[in-house]
Amino acid sequence: MRRHVAFALTVGLMVLGVLGQLGRSEIGVISVEKAKELIESSKASRKPIVLDTRGGYKDYFRGHIPRSHHIDFDTLRGTDQGVPVQYLPGDLTRALLIRAAVHRDRTHLIDTTGAALPNDEILSASMVAYVLEKYGVQDIRIVDGGSPAWQQAKFPVTREYFGNDSGVLSSQEKSNIGISIEELMDRKNNPNVVLVDARPKNEYLGQDDIWLR
Repeated sequence: MRRHVAFALTVGLMVLGVLGQLGRSEIGVISVEKAKELIESSKASRKPIVLDTRGGYKDYFRGHIPRSHHIDFDTLRGTDQGVPVQYLPGDLTRALLIRAAVHRDRTHLIDTTGAALPNDEILSASMVAYVLEKYGVQDIRIVDGGSPAWQQAKFPVTREYFGNDSGVLSSQEKSNIGISIEELMDRKNNPNVVLVDARPKNEYLGQDDIWLR
């Protein structure tokens, strides 16, 4: 029997209506215009941490949003007991986030490709948002349209590397922001639960059979 294989991360993002308001981070979408305004703010406290999560590091070399630090979304995952793309252990994830200057008290902008489907990076932006929330970041914004929208607006890109200070994370992970597949199946028919599928449309429609088993 064929069934969809669910990502643990997708499950975590699908249950926003399940767990109540236990220290919930603010996660949203920001326009390229508003993102540019924050990046160019004259107040240091308003300047965001910009994470370029595009899978192709060469795309970062060719040009990226100013102040952005490249952290390929796939570096946050690896094979575990033969199963690919599983989240890394906490100590490794923490080290990667600290190197990327992730700071629990700063606004974070997530940049991705955001181009035409099929595009796994659309899902990966939500995966990065999940990881940031899990490690204590309170203010997370995905740049609407990502780098393509930024360039279409004729905003400046740079090839310069941006060196942030080391990041600061919460001492404890937020274990309450995700649930198991079993819990999801238990609650999915509850009228008070809203399920949000973060996959690209082609995957949602079952048109990418790589995720079918």
